Amino acid sequence: MARALPPTYLPVSPLCLAEKLREIANLLEQRNPLIRTAELHYTTGSHGEPVTVIHIEVREESE
Repeated sequence: MARALPPTYLPVSPLCLAEKLREIANLLEQRNPLIRTAELHYTTGSHGEPVTVIHIEVREESE
């Protein structure tokens, strides 16, 4: 039986974050089948800022 893993959290480094955001943007533009869903949520703060959660299937490369 498959086991769910917790989400991968990105390091805080702006350079690393920018690289990961470009990678995700490319997946979105290509309508890559690894993208399972994109959900729109709102923060609980006073302004209720929109937050998009993107679920991407991660596959390990076979050797």
